[in-house]
This record gives sequence, structure tokens and C-alpha cells, in this order.
Amino acid sequence: MRNLVLLVAIFSVFTGIAQSTPRTPESWFDDLTDLYYDGDYWPALLGFERFLAAHPYSELRPRAMYNRASLLRELGKSEEAIIAFKEIMKSDFDELEPYGGIMEQYALFKNRSAAHLAELYLEARQYDKAETYVYLYDKVYPYKHFCGNELTASAIYKASLYARVYFGQGKSEKAIKTLLPHVFYNGLADNGQITELLGEYLPKTYDRDQMIAALEEAIGNFRPKNKEFGYLKLYGVKIPVQSYAFYDWQYPVTEDVENLSWNAKLSMLLENHPVFGRYFNL
Repeated sequence: MRNLVLLVAIFSVFTGIAQSTPRTPESWFDDLTDLYYDGDYWPALLGFERFLAAHPYSELRPRAMYNRASLLRELGKSEEAIIAFKEIMKSDFDELEPYGGIMEQYALFKNRSAAHLAELYLEARQYDKAETYVYLYDKVYPYKHFCGNELTASAIYKASLYARVYFGQGKSEKAIKTLLPHVFYNGLADNGQITELLGEYLPKTYDRDQMIAALEEAIGNFRPKNKEFGYLKLYGVKIPVQSYAFYDWQYPVTEDVENLSWNAKLSMLLENHPVFGRYFNL
């Protein structure tokens, strides 16, 4: 899950507090974060709880609360994690507090907490509650970033959350239609979670003959926009197909496609695809 990340102390990211200096809240916070990344989850959890008790008014309190909640989930304490994340959702923490590094711009306490809550309720098969938190993650406290790659990764993750909710609610076709726009690699972000879910949902919704007929119709109706881009319409969904799809690092098309027509390339792409290939190769 892309939101399973601890928040670091913003101050020490820039200043690099030395170990020889007297222990400050910032250095203590960083030591606890290091424990997490070393796999010492229990000591990290207990440490963040002591940190919160010792520094109730620290500027690092929101981060410590988020990290504590994340560790509770990591340790399988789902009910306690839900309570902890909901406390963050009710807080007045600043979503746009600088994250403190180059990978993320903002702390996004509620965005990240909503994602955790959605995941936790999905794991508990409480799909209506999960849907509430997916909506909060998507619409109320949306992910923010300057980079197209990260925004694309977020869109893929969001689609996977919605699809898992819909499928759990018995709306398999809606789940599939939510995933299909991301089924092809676009050069910006890994879509493995999309292909994994579609690989599960499609066979449970359509039989092989239905899928083959739908794919043949989609290929026949394919109209490229230009040399690098086109749309494949499958089950009423317009699916963007870019030339990057042929160079998916996990499932590259090994044949030379440069001089082939779009229809020839498309057939080759589908036959090689982790989701659609099974319908051509059985």
C-alpha cells in the first residue's frame, strides 16, 4: 500500500542533528523512526507512545500520532489502529504541513489516515464503511503532489480502492469499469495492482467466450488518435493505449513493433498482456 509510510521529523531532514548532541525531541523522534525501518515495530510503538506523553504540545505531535497509528496497523492491532486513525481524522492538523523531503510535498495526515481506514475496513469486509473513507481520501482530503508520476500512482491506487469496495458490494461490473482505464502501462507509474485485481474479477464476471467476443469487437473498433496514442473501447469504457504500453518493464513486447500497423501492434499487446493474454493463448 502506497500510504504505509512513517512521517519523519521535518527539522532533522534539513539539519541532520548529530548523535553527539543532547537528545532533543527531534532526535528522539528520528531514533524511533529508525527503529521502524529496522523492523523493530514494538519498541517503535512504545517509544512513540512515550514521546506523546512526554511532549503533548510538540510540533511533532501530529506526526507521532500518525506514526503510532501506522505501527498499530503494522502490528495487526486493527481495532486500535482504527481508533487512532479516526482521532487524526477529527483533528485540526494541517494537511499542507511540509513533509520534509523531496519525495513528498505535504504531510497529508488525513489523506493518509483515510487510506488506512479504507484498507482496514476492506480487510474487515465492511464495504460501506470502506467506501466512506475512500470518498474522504479521494474528494475531501485529496492527495497533492507536484509530480505527474506520483499523481498517476495515486490515481491507480484510488481506482483499486474503489474497485475493491464495489466488488465487495457485489457490483463486479462497476469494479471492472473502474479499473479498465488503468489496465495498460502508461510510462508514469506501476499498474500491477490494477492487473492483479482485473485478473481476479474478470473471470468471476465474464466467461471466456464473452471476453473473447468483447476483445475482438474492441480490436475491430479501435481507432488510433496518432502514432503514439489511441483508445480501446471495452465494455463501454474508453481505455487509453499509449506506445509506452509496449515497453512495460514487467511484460514488455519483445517483437519489433515500430513498423507495424496499430491493429497489428494492438493484437500483439493484448496477447502479451497479463490480463488479456490468457484469452488468446488458451
